[in-house]
Amino acid sequence: MLFRPVFPTLLNGQLSGFLLFVLAAISYLWEKGKWNQGAILMTVLALKPNLGIPIIGLLSLYLIFCKRLSALITSIIFGGFLIFVGFVQNPNWVIEFWNAGNTKLSQTFGISPTIWGITSFFCNFDQTCTVVVGISIGLLFIIGYLYLLVKKRNILPPSVVVGIAVAITLLLTPYTWSYDQLLLVAPILTFIFLLVKNGYGFLPVSLLFLGIDIFALFLLWIATIVRLDIWNASIPLLVLCLLIWFILTDKVMLPEVEAG
Repeated sequence: MLFRPVFPTLLNGQLSGFLLFVLAAISYLWEKGKWNQGAILMTVLALKPNLGIPIIGLLSLYLIFCKRLSALITSIIFGGFLIFVGFVQNPNWVIEFWNAGNTKLSQTFGISPTIWGITSFFCNFDQTCTVVVGISIGLLFIIGYLYLLVKKRNILPPSVVVGIAVAITLLLTPYTWSYDQLLLVAPILTFIFLLVKNGYGFLPVSLLFLGIDIFALFLLWIATIVRLDIWNASIPLLVLCLLIWFILTDKVMLPEVEAG
């Protein structure tokens, strides 16, 4: 309850809470070996396209590298069905969403808590510099993700991959706000479970989430001073670094259903 994104989610009725539930369900189903069911749920993330579509793209790459083609085909079929339903409801929904998205992006580009906001700050809010540097950094994140899938896919539990996909998406999506970081609850809890499985004591495990809470509130205080919330991007970056650290030190382990 102390996590900063919780309050605007509860007060403003954001969709992030529902998406968090879907992400948790995907992780659970995939770790139980129910890949097709999880793939169907994955398409539901598209209900919030600015976050859902990048996450779907990253998780689809995971399915490809893990040779879960049946699950990928299932997600494509169900996703096509959802698109069809959308056209039945409103034939112009794609154009309307695209126009609304472009309007929002033009108003907020470079001031959101993402790499685009931080890049814009260091580029002195020059848009050309922001785009060039931001794309370069974004490509590095994608290349790093692909490297993990190539080199470590055999030891990566689905929950860890879902957490990495969430963190990268929150960093790279041009239009996102601090309340969207509620999705980080999934990778944070995944990291806590990894600590427990590797025998870490009660104190570091119990203080981890509280420490992130305090850090988020500190960044909120900074934002009230500088009147810019871009530095909150360090929260998903921190979570991403924690997960990658565990992977590179070979401390992650597949769930029993996968190991068997």
